[in-house]
Amino acid sequence: MSLIVDVLKRAQKDKAAKKSPPPFIKYPYEKDVCLRAVISRHAWFLCGATGFGIAIVFMFFMIARQGEKPVPMASVSKPVTYSQKFSAILPESPNPQKISAVLPEVPNPQEKSAPEKKEKIRIIEPEKKITAPSPKDEKMKSESLPGKILLEKSPSHKVRDLFYIALSQQKQGEKEKAIKGYKKIIKIDSMNVEAHTNLGVIYKDMGKLGQAVKEFQTVLSMNPRHENAHNNLGVIFYVQGNLKTAIQEFRQVLDINPRNKEAYINLGVIYKKKNQMSKAKRMFENALSIDLHSPEAHYNIGLISEEKGDIKEAISCYQKFIDLSGRTYPELAAKVKKRLGILSQSQK
Repeated sequence: MSLIVDVLKRAQKDKAAKKSPPPFIKYPYEKDVCLRAVISRHAWFLCGATGFGIAIVFMFFMIARQGEKPVPMASVSKPVTYSQKFSAILPESPNPQKISAVLPEVPNPQEKSAPEKKEKIRIIEPEKKITAPSPKDEKMKSESLPGKILLEKSPSHKVRDLFYIALSQQKQGEKEKAIKGYKKIIKIDSMNVEAHTNLGVIYKDMGKLGQAVKEFQTVLSMNPRHENAHNNLGVIFYVQGNLKTAIQEFRQVLDINPRNKEAYINLGVIYKKKNQMSKAKRMFENALSIDLHSPEAHYNIGLISEEKGDIKEAISCYQKFIDLSGRTYPELAAKVKKRLGILSQSQK
């Protein structure tokens, strides 16, 4: 028993004599064990935070140095998507609100054989703006081989192709073929405003005024503020002698577009035919306020002035008409020139 006790006492002495390793940081207060433990933990935390801060500063410094280096232009490039490549191959589709193809037509003035008699210019035909529809839904496919791109035409794309063909035939004077083309378009898309409008223009040119009226009224049922449809209907009603309805149509045009010069001139022609000279002259002056170089307005004001006995103003307007209408109304300009000589002689 005493041996066991001796062994335990010897073990306690050895444990007490065994020295612990020296601390990482020596503290001034060796006796205060709790305070020393707290300071030890704070010291390790301070070292770690300092090292982390130095690493962050070093990273910012390296990033700043890299940002100062100039980047060559060849290394800056934007990715090109598949749709961008495809749009570079296909032609741009026209915007129906902005791009329009105009069929050139010069109004032929109605004239009397004798130049001494007062000439009458017929009502101005509306400007034939023929717009092409743009495809809305295009289904595009690409093969695995690079550079080969296929286009599966949607109905809207087919309509656009048919429209361009019909438009070309209309410009070349192939009216029957153009009519068939526009009817094909209407069969595919019954609400195609451009096809109905151009079909009405062809019927009007062919003298089929009833069919033309039907087409323009169809356009107005889809778009009540279609300027060209109202203008064409006004011309047809004027030709048919329905002056009251023609005035209403041209007034509709001015409600839609107050700066429509042709509508003012057409109203002036109608008022002049109704012998309402003051209204007629005001309409022609309104047209001149929009376009000072309108030969039709100058010519009609000259007629009204001569009829009222204002020869000086008539001579001035006739001269402006001659200066402006050498190409538009060559025959009428020659006759007005003779008339101008007669009036000038009467003033001497």
